[in-house]
Amino acid sequence: MQEAYFWSVVSLFWVFGWVAVWLVRKRALEAKTMKLREMLHQERLAAIKEGVPLPEIPDIEEPLSVWLTLEAEQVRALWLRRVALILGLVAVTTGVGMCAAFFWAPDRGFHGMWTLGLIPMLAGIGCLLYCLIVPVIDRAPGDRSRES
Repeated sequence: MQEAYFWSVVSLFWVFGWVAVWLVRKRALEAKTMKLREMLHQERLAAIKEGVPLPEIPDIEEPLSVWLTLEAEQVRALWLRRVALILGLVAVTTGVGMCAAFFWAPDRGFHGMWTLGLIPMLAGIGCLLYCLIVPVIDRAPGDRSRES
């Protein structure tokens, strides 16, 4: 009974720990946004005091708008395809190895567990299918900088 109690407590700390991390991160982002808004407010007050035209207010809600550019999206898509390819290959080979190890294990108790290797193998096949299904990144005509 002690072990079940221990794992219940560990799982509760795990779940609430991640919730706490999420809340702390959200609070830090809100504090950063408020600091930026305060800085913009002080800048506008200084402009009013000096009599110069008011500076334009940037969009604070989208501070990472640079990540929305086409070039950044192409880099992210290429990176995601490469990661999926690597993870897919590792998972497929791990699954095949698990199936073989369980099937040919000297202990007869492991023979029925060979199907556990199908889980990482099928997940890896899914990653490899993702690499095949997602279209290749479009390049501008004449752009040979990324060709290999």
